[in-house]
Amino acid sequence: MRFRALVLATCLSLPALAAPPPSGDGGVSDFYRWEGAAPAAGAMLRQEDLPADRRIEGAATGRRILYGSASGVDGKPIAVSGQLFLPAGAPPEGGWPLLSWAHGTVGVADRCAPSWRGGGRQDFAGWLAAGFAVVASDYEGLGTPGLHPYLDKRAEGQGVLDAARAALAAEAGRIANRVVIAGQSQGGGAALAAAGLAPSYAPDLAVAGVIATGAPYMRPGALQATGVPPDRPDPGLAYAFYLALTARLHQPALDPATLFTEAAQPLAERAAVLCIGELAGQVMAAGLTRAAALRPGVEARVEPVIIPRVEYPTLRFAMPVFLGIGEADRDVAAPGQLALLRDACAAGSTLQGRLYAGMDHGGAYLASRRDALDFAGRALQAAPVATDCAPTAQPPGGPPP
Repeated sequence: MRFRALVLATCLSLPALAAPPPSGDGGVSDFYRWEGAAPAAGAMLRQEDLPADRRIEGAATGRRILYGSASGVDGKPIAVSGQLFLPAGAPPEGGWPLLSWAHGTVGVADRCAPSWRGGGRQDFAGWLAAGFAVVASDYEGLGTPGLHPYLDKRAEGQGVLDAARAALAAEAGRIANRVVIAGQSQGGGAALAAAGLAPSYAPDLAVAGVIATGAPYMRPGALQATGVPPDRPDPGLAYAFYLALTARLHQPALDPATLFTEAAQPLAERAAVLCIGELAGQVMAAGLTRAAALRPGVEARVEPVIIPRVEYPTLRFAMPVFLGIGEADRDVAAPGQLALLRDACAAGSTLQGRLYAGMDHGGAYLASRRDALDFAGRALQAAPVATDCAPTAQPPGGPPP
């Protein structure tokens, strides 16, 4: 995929996060810094209660967590942060099933981490009400030391899987090893990456099904429209800046001056410390267009570095997968998502695709929630999944729970 096409093919997060909490340097607390022995993947390292204003309706327990994983950049042991929520009431016999949630784009800086800034109320409430425990990874480098390798599929997938392992280890007997993985936007890609990695990386996890909405499909030659003309101010440049930071993690000699014009370089550098709403807002305030921001030939310099990091490890999934797609999605173009559905079906996967008529990126996610819960229930029961690899556009099945 050409770099220009990656700009808005990457994914908008759902609502913008609130302003960062007060702190001397805009950073996060010492909770996120692990100074003990190299952590084992999936080990729970520490937990603390979330502040009262971060509690979620239907959750008896809400905690910030720190757990062990492996870096998607160099494979070394690392600590990753996240959140853990338990439903109200006594668990059923054998424990609650577990949802391992993968979030959409928030940024790459520590203070953008969902477990620090808050978030998840609209994502988790329905799952908690349905009797799921919920664990939500921040991903590598969000909150914890090091830059978040944005859209790096191994980093995302391993973080999501190890979050589930840590929750099971910490709540043995109350959470069952009956796991559903779900995610939206960047998180839809993370959920699919976790699905592909699970059999080899986390064979101990019983992953019953995977749900992905608004999932990007990035591979060489697959062009996706950005939805914004190149001569119009484009908030999607924020994602190009984040991707350039990921590319520089893997090729430090990559000079931003060869990628971005002088007009764009200040924001490209500030991307490392700005969360998505802030960065996109500054792009628009500056009136920055793609034509004025990206240097000629940028694709040839970035694609060989970034594509191997953002491609899915496999499209042959060992468990059933639900893909929710908005017919009017302009942020992760619907044709690219439909190509992902077709290619995964052709690889031998069992997929239930839904194409939501008239729905944009966020609208499709909201419209899919009832279908996602139904799919999850059937997957946990090992009931047959209605495969649909070429869905026609249908109206949503009803209001989300």
